[in-house]
Amino acid sequence: MALGKLVVAIVLTALVAGGLATFLTTTVTRPGVKETVEIVDSAGRLIEIPYQPKTVVLHGDAAELMKAIGVDLNLIVGVSKYMAQDTWLFPVLSKKEVVGSCFSPNYEKIIELQPDIVIAYQRWPGVEELEQHLKPAGIEPVIIDGYKPDKFRSEIMVLGRIYGREEEARKLWEFWEGYLNMLENRVGKLGPEEIPDVYFESWTTWKTTTAANQGWWNRGIEIGGGNNIAALLSSSAYVTVDPEWVVEKNPDVIVKVASYSRSKDNEFCLRETRERILARDELQTVKAVKSGAVYAVDPDIATGPKGIIGALWYAKFFHPELFENLNPTEVQRCYFENFLNVRYSENWCWVYPTTPQPWKD
Repeated sequence: MALGKLVVAIVLTALVAGGLATFLTTTVTRPGVKETVEIVDSAGRLIEIPYQPKTVVLHGDAAELMKAIGVDLNLIVGVSKYMAQDTWLFPVLSKKEVVGSCFSPNYEKIIELQPDIVIAYQRWPGVEELEQHLKPAGIEPVIIDGYKPDKFRSEIMVLGRIYGREEEARKLWEFWEGYLNMLENRVGKLGPEEIPDVYFESWTTWKTTTAANQGWWNRGIEIGGGNNIAALLSSSAYVTVDPEWVVEKNPDVIVKVASYSRSKDNEFCLRETRERILARDELQTVKAVKSGAVYAVDPDIATGPKGIIGALWYAKFFHPELFENLNPTEVQRCYFENFLNVRYSENWCWVYPTTPQPWKD
């Protein structure tokens, strides 16, 4: 567990540093040529693109960051099918032209829209495939993941530079940086015996996450002051484990990602997700189940731009005495209303239960 504490310090140092060497940006103006921006994207590609470019966005993580810094939505001409389905978060973007998914883009449709750039994940569908289909049409793929903690600051700032929203990008980062610094300052002082062992389970039964996962699933647990029992289990980002392995590890806390669509009954879904964990025959001897330290979380705060909110909830659950005055709900309300321009609903539940359950003997 001492290793887990070291990882927390390393991760948070990287977050605050923001990967400044990864994203270099300069604005280039040439006589008779449209103003351009030269950047290094998340895939490490040095590219020159138009300033405030006509854009297709293939995933909601990047789109959420763009919305949070106030990018002109008129610049976005195409979106993924998943963004089109999320009318709650993307009421304007959901009405844009649909160009397939982040996994399987409709290149013919994208080319018809004649964007300057296409923003995509590095992993899906892959840089080589994107370049092969888009570059011959004069369209530049730009890799912005939006869910990797170690690139979070840099991606916010590079989006701000591309779309002329540098000041707004700085404000967004400063908002999150304050909470990350708070977590670092408090969690960093804990001894190994004060850090709970945590089993994190995805929406798939017995599927967990390792340190190879560059997103918030593993990092959120560590940043929140927990020790992910599967962190060093595999070089793969995700792994399916045997129930016997979980029992042997005997975690102090279990965090389970719920799987459902946003609805008025979401609290019931979260509660039901937790109850299924508590009722698993294989887990009846595990400390987390015996003490009730089992939490169901909404997938929207388990990863992506809202992954920090998940980490705040984990800190509240793992160390309630350290974070007695922390209210993740108010943090989320501020983010939704001040950055995303979305009215926060009191009817929506993001974790269950919201009251920390004791995990220490």
